[in-house]
Amino acid sequence: MNKWSKALTLFAFPALVLVGGSLLINWLGRSVLATGAKPLYMRSGYSSQDVGKYWDALNQAEVLSIESNLLKLDLFFPILYGGALLTSILAVWRTLGQPPFWNLAVIPVWLAVLADWTENSSLLYLLQSYMKDTTASPNAGLVHIASTATFLKFIFIGLSWVALLILVGKFIRNGNRT
Repeated sequence: MNKWSKALTLFAFPALVLVGGSLLINWLGRSVLATGAKPLYMRSGYSSQDVGKYWDALNQAEVLSIESNLLKLDLFFPILYGGALLTSILAVWRTLGQPPFWNLAVIPVWLAVLADWTENSSLLYLLQSYMKDTTASPNAGLVHIASTATFLKFIFIGLSWVALLILVGKFIRNGNRT
């Protein structure tokens, strides 16, 4: 395999996992998306009031159980896209001869996975509480944790892609050092 094909594969593999998984979750949640309310996982921040309004809209559309199932499924998605990113980052790092400090490029991937999992588990807990009592306000502290985790997820996913892009660029420029 020439270096351009290898570079494309190293970049395309995690891209396909991330995009494919996102499309699958959106397809499975098409009835939730049909409400017109922007899902919490797509927002860069949200408040307790935003969460309450979002779940009220889903409750009126009778799709809360679908949202709950999507959040349960979404607990596994970070492991899939994180694993794909880790695989590509480590593969190109090894191909470059394991340059010092570039193994640290995996840190944003781990942080993205942790942030995404924190977001999903917090929202799932909050949603299950809401489903028991739709008149209660969501726990503001836990909403803040989930919202911060959502924001950090975007930051760390972005940093992971930058690290992969830099490593792939070094591979294209320098070629295989082994």
